[in-house]
Amino acid sequence: MDSVAQQSTQSSYRKPSYSMSVCVKNLPTFADDLWMYRRFSQYGGIHSVRAMQNQETGQCQGLGFVNFINLNDAQSAIAQMNGAFVDGKRLVVEMQRSRRKVNSKNTTNVKNTSSPSDEGDAETEA
Repeated sequence: MDSVAQQSTQSSYRKPSYSMSVCVKNLPTFADDLWMYRRFSQYGGIHSVRAMQNQETGQCQGLGFVNFINLNDAQSAIAQMNGAFVDGKRLVVEMQRSRRKVNSKNTTNVKNTSSPSDEGDAETEA
């Protein structure tokens, strides 16, 4: 493969990984996707933004995500924006943690149906 083809392959677009996704907490109620894009694009290329909005009111629920194309840009945004005040609220800006799938329905059922006396009965029946 020649060097031009290698450079083309290396610079081609890649889907962002979670390591380049930034979580933003304490957003003001007026924040939306465009507002977030304008605030965070100054730190580098952005793949996507999402301000979590209440379906009924359309207001921001205080949480949003910014997916940067470059890890260094994400880190720069965190360094500059974490702790910044917007509309009287201090933003919390950090790398998004990996998502865990939790079946809350099953977990709730187990917690609601077990008691210390049930545990003894279960051992007896086994």
